[in-house]
Amino acid sequence: MAEKYYAGTYWPGRHEPMEAYARRAGSFFRRLAPLDGAFSQWCEQASSQEEARTRRFEPDEETLMGLFHKEKYHQGAGDIAFAAWNGMGEGNSVASISCGSRSRHVVDRCTLTLPPHGPVAERLLSASILSQVVSAMALSWDPEWGIATSVTHRDNSSEFADPGTFVGWVTYLARHRGTVPPLPAPVRIEQIEDKGTLIVLTPERFTASNPEHVALAERVRELLDRAGLLKPLQAQRALEAAPGLAVGARPNCSGSAPPGSSPPGAFRSLQAEGPRQRQHLHLDGARFTQGRGRRPRGGAGGEHVVHQQHALPRDIR
Repeated sequence: MAEKYYAGTYWPGRHEPMEAYARRAGSFFRRLAPLDGAFSQWCEQASSQEEARTRRFEPDEETLMGLFHKEKYHQGAGDIAFAAWNGMGEGNSVASISCGSRSRHVVDRCTLTLPPHGPVAERLLSASILSQVVSAMALSWDPEWGIATSVTHRDNSSEFADPGTFVGWVTYLARHRGTVPPLPAPVRIEQIEDKGTLIVLTPERFTASNPEHVALAERVRELLDRAGLLKPLQAQRALEAAPGLAVGARPNCSGSAPPGSSPPGAFRSLQAEGPRQRQHLHLDGARFTQGRGRRPRGGAGGEHVVHQQHALPRDIR
């Protein structure tokens, strides 16, 4: 079975004016479009694929501003949860944006699913394209950490998939995280303007089934961790509000875990040995849903979970 791949960037909850979200999202789609024809059109979610294809939109700032004002994309207190499908069958991709949290316990994100097989996948699943995808995300959203890798590798290498704590085929680290140390060949290191650093493990397609790839990823992870560059996003943000905590310590934050498989936006709660809190992108199940199992409302209380069915091809629904 072909491995499934995704790209995503993540940052601690950041509340901004609606205009800023539309501007950032517009920049992301604009940077994505020249990379491949699969990223040249986008459809709003609907109850069926046919209906979704009638809801094509131009992802410019003005149009996105109008879409973001729709109530169905609001999660309360100015939070935005939006997803767009590229309208393709075999070469389907979904761009998902979740941003605008006022809570320091929340990780915002921008993710992109990629087709696992077929001619479009052959074009997209390359070090060159995925590096440009993650760069587009970094330049648009100013994240703290990003990744492009296979779902299988993520699940095998990180028990909880905490953003900021593991590496993939392509990894992005914001500049303020620190200086990237020398890394072994064939790893490529690239500066993304003044934003941060892109780390590409292999020029060929990285797979979890290749022992040499897996060993290289683990070696790079060890070196980055030793340099203090791999820390949970939430833990770092929490330290700003609780400077008395030791580095890596996690404040006690309870919360119930919603059901679901391990998704690209997965992460656990701040509680060291607590239940997992997840942003659901069900890539491995029988459907694609967008869930919000990531927000402890009212501080350390429970979670607000919403599932929205998207009109997507059967192979990822």
